Amino acid sequence: MKKIGILAFSAAAKTELMNKFEDIHFVSLISILGDKEYLQGDIAVKDYFDQMFEKNLISKTSQPSTVDIEEGLKKFADYDYIYVITMNQKFSGTYQNASLAIKNLGLEYKTYLIDAESLVSAESVLIDTIINGIDQGKDIDVITKELQEVKNSCSSYLFPGSFKYLKASGRVNAITSIVGTLLNVKIFLGVKNGKVESIGKGKGYGSIIKMLNNTIKKNGYTDAYYVDFLFDEDKKNKIIKELESFNINIKTCGEPDITTTTHVGPDSFGICFYKKEK
Repeated sequence: MKKIGILAFSAAAKTELMNKFEDIHFVSLISILGDKEYLQGDIAVKDYFDQMFEKNLISKTSQPSTVDIEEGLKKFADYDYIYVITMNQKFSGTYQNASLAIKNLGLEYKTYLIDAESLVSAESVLIDTIINGIDQGKDIDVITKELQEVKNSCSSYLFPGSFKYLKASGRVNAITSIVGTLLNVKIFLGVKNGKVESIGKGKGYGSIIKMLNNTIKKNGYTDAYYVDFLFDEDKKNKIIKELESFNINIKTCGEPDITTTTHVGPDSFGICFYKKEK
């Protein structure tokens, strides 16, 4: 059986399946707070925000270097194939650095570089799709075809608690941020094919449920992965319970990456819907 390795990045929130899979390596993005750098796992997201607020520090982020990615790729140098899954290249230079690292090592002939083209656990959806294919003994061409189909169906939705962090990171424009602040409303964002768009607005978690329900009915989604960015536990559980009542097979991801969370901000909820391969 062919050996297949997966190189991923810390922006991909880890799932139960990913934690059990041995042939995967994560390259960490870098978060900078004051004069200190943090990699994924160095500090809990809540503690990171506590420091930020208490010391009035501005958080900065940095993508992994080409050298860091090359070191990760070398772990799979003797494998038959390698999948490299990156976050949307319109939001990060990780894809470009990965492409250069693959070329530097001469691994183009056996490496599949995939841009998730979305945010909010889309990378996790794609990685789990690969792992399921490997576990089922599928041929590399079949896995790649199914991966593309799932990727094309992915749509992410973000319900930020504040536009402060998204504005600072350049994810939304100043006008959207000001409108959301002045009207004291939650403006919901959709992410698909690299584009971030305002898709609705509302107040409270009830409006989130309504928006999600309409989205599910319109697109016929059956599966989803969600990640919460320090979202209120009770409200989160109510949203999950409602989604399950809509017959959505929903899976949770682990604690999100620090860099992802600082772009989105606390008290935010994100979900990626997709159509599972048959």
